[in-house]
Amino acid sequence: MKKIVLILVPVLLVGGGGTFFAASKGMINIPGITPKKVVKKTTPAKDAPEKPSKKTPPKKKDPTPGLDVEQGQTQLASIWADLEADQLASITETWLPRDLAPILLKMEKGKVTAFLGELEAKRASEISKEIQRLASVVMG
Repeated sequence: MKKIVLILVPVLLVGGGGTFFAASKGMINIPGITPKKVVKKTTPAKDAPEKPSKKTPPKKKDPTPGLDVEQGQTQLASIWADLEADQLASITETWLPRDLAPILLKMEKGKVTAFLGELEAKRASEISKEIQRLASVVMG
């Protein structure tokens, strides 16, 4: 009987230890012991094209294809350059600063200064902040 115990105890310990080791390393699945799978992050190859993420919505297309917004802003700036500051202030009364600032950046500084002088202080400040924000963008 002692021989059986002496042989059986080490076999059970090695087998149990081996089972625990395999479960803790994820080789076999034992609930409570097996760790949750860790997703390894891999860097994509430089030559491989990037696949769009399923969670990211596709880029919205311009509703009017073929328009060059910057060209339109430049054209409008040249038209506005011929207006008096008070006329320009009344024309742009309902414009948002984010729409107005890119056009004003394309105009002569003296004309923009006269225009801002015609506006209420709060509106002139909002437009000036937007001009500053756009002028601070670094293209690179």
